[in-house]
Amino acid sequence: MLALTTLLLLATNAWAFGRHGPALGSAHAPVRMSLLGECSVIYFFYVGEGDGRHIEAYALNPDGKNKMLFVGSILPEGGPPHIESVLLRNVDADSDMEILILSRWEIRHSGMGTTGDYYRTYVFDQNLKHSLKEPRELKRLPEVEKTIGEGFDGVSEGQSVNFPVKSADAIDQVLEARSGQ
Repeated sequence: MLALTTLLLLATNAWAFGRHGPALGSAHAPVRMSLLGECSVIYFFYVGEGDGRHIEAYALNPDGKNKMLFVGSILPEGGPPHIESVLLRNVDADSDMEILILSRWEIRHSGMGTTGDYYRTYVFDQNLKHSLKEPRELKRLPEVEKTIGEGFDGVSEGQSVNFPVKSADAIDQVLEARSGQ
């Protein structure tokens, strides 16, 4: 995890430029939300270099005491991840909204006739009763992630491949179908 002073400096930079899109070094514009009953802002930062770059997400002021909470990491998959969408949806039995992060990785293997994007949605539960370690962090919900699915969209070995869940609307459709079962 980033040193707290570095993180606060980056968070301040991201907050100051949040109205104009991602700040320098940020992976996505900050997202304001109610987290643990308090107004919070989630910041997304690139960490590392080159193809090993990954994204770490932190919430500032998650419990009203000016603290930071580690939301989670999005690791590289042959290259750095990109965030396509951040959604707040209730996808479990409690009344809290979960954080859904739709991520994308560019896939380019021209020698194999494969180009396109790989998509995966990460789902983080706000319920910190699951978190016993410090600093506290949110728990992932792999069963919901599996329902949403992950997959490739593009051309694979010369054949067109379509992965349908590559937007916030598509995620909502999957979750709506899931709740109707």
